[in-house]
Amino acid sequence: MTRPTRQDYEDYMVLLYFGRIEKDKDYLPNCINRAYLDFCRTLHKLSGVAHKDEIVRKAKEKLCDEFRSLQEAKRRFSFSPSSSFLNALQQLLFF
Repeated sequence: MTRPTRQDYEDYMVLLYFGRIEKDKDYLPNCINRAYLDFCRTLHKLSGVAHKDEIVRKAKEKLCDEFRSLQEAKRRFSFSPSSSFLNALQQLLFF
């Protein structure tokens, strides 16, 4: 039997905290589900709402959509600033 590696320990911790995630699948829904569970420990009156399950489902979908749009915006507008850009920015900010 071989000794577990650091990566094995990290993978196991992710599994315990976020749940099983299929290989090459998106982690975002699991992250949102976990955050929702943590949030619900402090939320008290939602259990009495008639359409609770629908509200929760829509909220999770909205969060996923918003995070994905942020990821897409980051990909579209990311750039590596040149040194001349950074110098100009520094002069503007620090006189």
